[in-house]
Amino acid sequence: MINLSGKNNPFYGKKHTPKTRQRISFCRAGNRDLSEYTNEIIELYQKGLTSYQIAEKLKVSRSYITTTLKRNGIKLRQGGKLWIKGQIPWNKNKKSPQTSGKNNGNYKGGISPLNQRIRHCLKYKKWIEDIFIIDNWTCQKCGQRGGNLEADHYPKKFCDILKDNNIKSLEEAENCEELWNLNNGRTVCLKCHNRTKQVRSRFKKLGIT
Repeated sequence: MINLSGKNNPFYGKKHTPKTRQRISFCRAGNRDLSEYTNEIIELYQKGLTSYQIAEKLKVSRSYITTTLKRNGIKLRQGGKLWIKGQIPWNKNKKSPQTSGKNNGNYKGGISPLNQRIRHCLKYKKWIEDIFIIDNWTCQKCGQRGGNLEADHYPKKFCDILKDNNIKSLEEAENCEELWNLNNGRTVCLKCHNRTKQVRSRFKKLGIT
């Protein structure tokens, strides 16, 4: 196999003429003159669309879009879509069916305990975040602000809510209003939370709930 890389390439060190570059650009644009769309391409890119999305919209190659942007002094973003401060990610609080359940490479037949699946769902994470905001990120037992904080179901315990509402699936848990009641939650630091768990464990061994 002939090596045509680097200095072995007949075109090494040479540049296309402006006329040739124009012809290449014309081909990438699908044999259409898109010079009038330059401003639109720049505007769409600055609004947050990726070069792939713009290329699909205008039915041209992505390389044409990136070349047009570079020629007009637009610095290309790394990693796709432009992040705008305050902008909500399109996938926030949304499940991905491609990587959920049986489609996930770590799926083992749905053997995860129900309480573990509930605690890892998006709704539970949102509940924790709301409890932190209400309590101003302050432990309601010792007064520590910040650090390793957790959200605890209180005064009614998490397990009691599941039991009283006969929750047997994640869907039933997500539809249980009592489980997401913000008045039944508190912020505790890791140290205080561990103490609470130890006390509950002792009471459970004594048959006291």
